[in-house]
Amino acid sequence: MSAEARREQFIAAAIEVMSARGLEHATTRSIATQAGAPQAAIHYAFRAKNELLAAVIMEVGTQVERVLRDAVQPERGLIAAVRDGLNAYWDHVVGDDGLQLLQYELTIFSRRTPGYEWLAEAQYARYVAVVEEV
Repeated sequence: MSAEARREQFIAAAIEVMSARGLEHATTRSIATQAGAPQAAIHYAFRAKNELLAAVIMEVGTQVERVLRDAVQPERGLIAAVRDGLNAYWDHVVGDDGLQLLQYELTIFSRRTPGYEWLAEAQYARYVAVVEEV
C-alpha cells in the first residue's frame, strides 16, 4: 500500500472513530484498529497526532465541498445557489450528527489546548474557502 493510500485509510478511520465515539476515544490504537492496520503504521503516515487532526479537518472540508458542489447550480443564480447550498448542507448535518459533533469537538479541543489554536483557525479558514470557492 502506498504511503498516500495508508494516510487516506487512517484519515477515514479517524473520522469514523471520532464521529462514533468522540475525540477522546480517537487513540492511535483505536484508529489503527478501525483501519485494520498496525498501530505503528500511523507514526509512519503522520509525524504527530496534530498532523492527523489537520488532515481530518481538511477531509471534512472536502466532504462539505462535495455536498455544496453537488447542490449548487451556478446558472440558477446567487439566491438559488445560497438556498440550495444551505438546504443540502442542512441535510448533510441532519444525516450524520456524529460528523457534526466531531467538527465541534475538534474546534473546542483546538481552542482549549495550548499550541493547537492554529487548528481551529485552519478548520474555519477551510470552511470559508470552500464556501467562497463554490
